Amino acid sequence: MASGFPNIEFSIERPTVLDFITASFNTISVPITKIKILPDDKETFSLELKVNKKFYEYIKTNNYVDEFTIFYNFFSKQLGFWGPDMMIGVKILSELKLISNIEDWIKQSRHSLELFLSNQKVISQNHNDNSFKIATRILKELDILEEIQQKSDMYNILIMLVKDLIKKEKTDYLSIIYRVSITIYHTKNNTGKSFSLYLDDPTKTYFKLIETNFYKENKDKFLVFESIPVEIKLAVVKFLIAFIIGIYVYYKGMNN
Repeated sequence: MASGFPNIEFSIERPTVLDFITASFNTISVPITKIKILPDDKETFSLELKVNKKFYEYIKTNNYVDEFTIFYNFFSKQLGFWGPDMMIGVKILSELKLISNIEDWIKQSRHSLELFLSNQKVISQNHNDNSFKIATRILKELDILEEIQQKSDMYNILIMLVKDLIKKEKTDYLSIIYRVSITIYHTKNNTGKSFSLYLDDPTKTYFKLIETNFYKENKDKFLVFESIPVEIKLAVVKFLIAFIIGIYVYYKGMNN
C-alpha cells in the first residue's frame, strides 16, 4: 500500500578536490619548538618557551591564554595539547576548590604513572567531601542533577566503570574524573545520545549558571568570562559542566 509520502533521499556532500587542496594550501602550520624527553630523578613539571614578541602577541590574542598543557594518550601513543577552553576551565575548577591546580595535578599524575609502570598500586580514592558537596550544589541549582539521574542507563554504567577503575588501582583519582568527564563531553558526538541537554545548549546553560546563587557568591572566580569572546566562553561552560558531572559521578562511584 502506498504511504502517500514521496521517497526522500539524503546524501552527505563532501568537499571537492579543489576545495580541499585550496583550504590545505591556505592553512599555515609551522613547527615552533622541539622537546626532548630525558630520564632524570629530578623531574621537570613545566617548561618555558621563549618566542619573539609578535608571535607571543598573536598566540595570546587568538588563544586567550599563554599556558598550555601537554598530555600523553596511551591509546593513540601520541602527545597532544589542551586548548584554551580546557586551560581556562581547569583554572576555574581549581579556584572553586573542586580540583587541585594544574601543577599539582601534573605531579600527582606523573607519580601515579611511575607506580603504574612499576606494577605498583596507585591510590585511586580521594575523600574530599567538600568537592563533592560543591559539585552537587552546582548541579542542583542548574537542575542537572535530577536530569542525569533519570538517565539510569548511562549514569549507572559510568558509576560502575568508576568503581571498577578505583578497584584496579592503576590511575589517580583526577585522571579517573578526567576520563569520565571527557566521556560525558563526547557522548553526543559519538553515539547521538546526550548525557545532559545542558551540554547540547551551552548558551542556555551559561545564562542559567549566572543566575544561580552559587555563581553570584563566587563571581570573582569567573572574572575571565568578561575578557573572552562568546565562542570561547561557551566552550568553557560546556567543559565545566562535563567536568562537574564527572566529579559528582566519581564520588558517587567511590562511595557506593
